[in-house]
Amino acid sequence: MTGIAVLALLVAALPWAAGRSVRDVARRGTVPTASGTGSAAEDGSVMSSPVGGRTAGRERRPGTTTAGRPGHPRDPARSSAVDPALLLDLVAVALAAGAPVPTALVSVGTAWPGHAGEALVRAARALTLGASWDVAWAGGGAAALAVARALEPAWTAGASPVPLLRTAADRLRSRRRAETRAAAGRLGVQLVLPLTLCYLPAFVLVGLVPVVVSLSSSLLG
Repeated sequence: MTGIAVLALLVAALPWAAGRSVRDVARRGTVPTASGTGSAAEDGSVMSSPVGGRTAGRERRPGTTTAGRPGHPRDPARSSAVDPALLLDLVAVALAAGAPVPTALVSVGTAWPGHAGEALVRAARALTLGASWDVAWAGGGAAALAVARALEPAWTAGASPVPLLRTAADRLRSRRRAETRAAAGRLGVQLVLPLTLCYLPAFVLVGLVPVVVSLSSSLLG
């Protein structure tokens, strides 16, 4: 029991000792090295955030994460994943701030990665040069075409673009919620057969077989 108590005290003291060591390093700006105690800058393990006028920690090298592990480039397919409703909202915000349609498309398209952003910038430049609406949006993806459909009445007939974009975004979100509920309903139906195949034999073995065996033993005994 004495050994267990000592071990528990040591484990409890570890966080305090680690915190004190970190505070000492931050205060002195030194870290232990193979040749003794050297400055953090000399050791080449400097963190980017200053603490008390000095820096401590490990330097982020190119291609590494904050933990020093090799970094992985961001997946282009994942970074360019497009939410059409969000794209519609961003264009609506830009237009609500007073920007004309081409300027709003360039602003959002420049900030949005991937094919959708490029389609917005390309359409804005084509419209500025006098291209027709259909020609300007030719070759755009699904998200860019959603913006084109919402903005077409504003460009061709002079309607207010912001309500059109917000209505289109709300309609997309409502459709997505309906599809999610329908998928959840289908999942419940599809799980009936597997659950029946799993639970029915278990119910028979655990609930009915012992009763039948007990009755048979009492009747035949």
